[in-house]
Amino acid sequence: MAQEERHTQIMLEDIKHKLKIIAEGHEMLAQKIDIISDKVESLDNRMDFAGLPKQSLKSI
Repeated sequence: MAQEERHTQIMLEDIKHKLKIIAEGHEMLAQKIDIISDKVESLDNRMDFAGLPKQSLKSI
């Protein structure tokens, strides 16, 4: 029984480690999306300032 509990504990630790990696990847992705969104907004503002027609860059 103790061996099964140890095996279960190892599996749980592995799952926790993998979830941490996924969470870190999710955070990095969210940061990159924010950067892209800011760049699109900046480009959208420049197009507006230049009098160019907007083609709804945010929908891309």
